[in-house]
Amino acid sequence: MKIKTKNFKVNDAGKLDVELIHDFYPLEEYPDVKLVCEHIRNAEMSKYISADDKSFDMEKMFRQKVKSVEGITIEDEEGREIVCNVDTLIKLPNPTFSEIISSTCAHLIQSYTLTEAERKN
Repeated sequence: MKIKTKNFKVNDAGKLDVELIHDFYPLEEYPDVKLVCEHIRNAEMSKYISADDKSFDMEKMFRQKVKSVEGITIEDEEGREIVCNVDTLIKLPNPTFSEIISSTCAHLIQSYTLTEAERKN
């Protein structure tokens, strides 16, 4: 069986070069919004799946796998600003933040699962 991957590289010494930390840009219309994420490791996926209904705990996954948030500033009604972080994205009810969390978790899950070509091998 041969598994072809796009997420990891073989280095010049012929060894697998596993770099789990990577940049993810969740919003096409805002290319300056960047999340630094860690890929899901083998056998770690079960930490994020509910045994009852097989749903994903996206909040837990997002908290544990997103290391930093860049490019988002939040301004209150009085004009005071704070820089957004992982906790802020989860706490503040906002459709854009919800989209960021969902697309990031989908990206992490998709990166973990086999592609159609990989399944055929």
